[in-house]
Amino acid sequence: MNDTTDQQSKKSGGGSKRLISIILVAVLLIGGSIAAYAFINKSPKNKYFLAEKKSSEFIMDIIDQRFSHELEWRNKVEENPSESTYVLSAQMNSGPSLSTGLFSPEQIVNNSNLTLTTTKDLDNKIMSTGLTGSVAGVEIEGFEYTLTAEELLVDLPFEDDLIQIKGQDVGQVLHSLDPYSVDEDLEVDFSTLFDWMEGYMSEEDKEYFKEEYIKMIYDEIPNDAFKTDKEKVTIDGNSVNTDKIIMYLSEKNVKGLLSSVAEKMANDEHIKEKLDDLYNLINIGESVDATMNVDEFIGEFEEGMEEIIEEINELSIPEGITSTIWVKKNLIVQREFILEMGTSDADLVSFDINGTQLLTDNEQSFEYEFGVEDEFDQETVFLIGDFSINKEKATDSIELSDADYSIRYEATEKIEDNKKDFDRSISFDDTGIESKILWTGTADYDKEEMSSNHELSVDDADVDSDMFSINIEKEAKLAKDVEQPTDKDIKNLGSMSDTELMEYFQYELPNQLEEWLYGSMDTMW
Repeated sequence: MNDTTDQQSKKSGGGSKRLISIILVAVLLIGGSIAAYAFINKSPKNKYFLAEKKSSEFIMDIIDQRFSHELEWRNKVEENPSESTYVLSAQMNSGPSLSTGLFSPEQIVNNSNLTLTTTKDLDNKIMSTGLTGSVAGVEIEGFEYTLTAEELLVDLPFEDDLIQIKGQDVGQVLHSLDPYSVDEDLEVDFSTLFDWMEGYMSEEDKEYFKEEYIKMIYDEIPNDAFKTDKEKVTIDGNSVNTDKIIMYLSEKNVKGLLSSVAEKMANDEHIKEKLDDLYNLINIGESVDATMNVDEFIGEFEEGMEEIIEEINELSIPEGITSTIWVKKNLIVQREFILEMGTSDADLVSFDINGTQLLTDNEQSFEYEFGVEDEFDQETVFLIGDFSINKEKATDSIELSDADYSIRYEATEKIEDNKKDFDRSISFDDTGIESKILWTGTADYDKEEMSSNHELSVDDADVDSDMFSINIEKEAKLAKDVEQPTDKDIKNLGSMSDTELMEYFQYELPNQLEEWLYGSMDTMW
């Protein structure tokens, strides 16, 4: 009897977790994913998704305008070799009681700094990073690594040789050090890391999903699921005449749509190729069971999708999905989304989204409520934002809160040509107790270089903002290429036996590190 109950509980628990995923899929796919699809006629269905598309494009255009310098520099770095140098330091003012003496916390912090220099070329899949600095009088230099599509080279100040590990040897080396955590046959394609630096989804991936999924979803949503009306609503204190467009999907519609997407995903070779890349990234250490190879990893995905399909068919969605938008000049000014879903009629959870938004060229604002309710509890989360921008100044304010907690981001930026001065803060409020992260600085962008300075500090009931601050200075420029180290012999870990690897990592390398540390500390006296 107890075993049966436990099994049912476990099954129900697993279903509940998957249910959350299904709900997210429903919201994302039905609410906004089709926004990228093109529409020709003006049927209620097309009016609905045209408004989604135009609103999404308007917001993205504002973001592009708001962060034009940052986005332009990011594109340059992705398309050209570049060098970035970060200098990290801190300032501590702890008062007389803690500031005396050579090795007081204040003296150690105020006289320490780290410099990180990274040169990378994403097109040719090579990057190099070096670390220098000083900590408590100990000079740090000679730490560097170089990563290419085929290998990782590590240069240490206490090792005469360059340590080399090739992607095809990662499993062999790590398995010899910890046979219980890593599969001996594991190979890591380092080139995937460079692809991910440019974004998880390439433009080809985005186009693929647009053609294979978004078009399919759009076609499967019936035309008669939409109806329109005229309605006057109040937005930001003003009365606005709008087109009210309602999308209603029945339980059968929702289950059919989700099942179609899940079935297509389960048999999609393109997705499986992406999972193969993901496996190579995460199957290091204990991230994935060492006994699971890539085929089994993908097999679990397929089995999981089959279970989701079965659970979709068992769901109870008695009232279907109702999504209503109020549209003015092809832009959404108000939204309501209602969904009630559960593993049975007796286990329903309701989700609702209600809110307004105002989108103009110089000012944007929104105010939304996200509600979740079941037979035991009811939670509401509020999301409020106000933004403004012109040629000389930009202000941002966005707050996420519930009955007890809130997190708020506020920023003011002065803009002059390619330079900006900014004053930002991130506030946390826990049942009336507030703390802030203060973030001030400047940024300057030129054609082939940029620089920025950032100061971060904390202000709360226990710490004043002038007691401790972190400073980050950045200098970046476009480069010709990335130089690889050539002045040292190479120690290839993949060519070493298990015994040699154990000897090297347990005895030889630690002894060299110890000697280097003692020698570095001698320079302090």
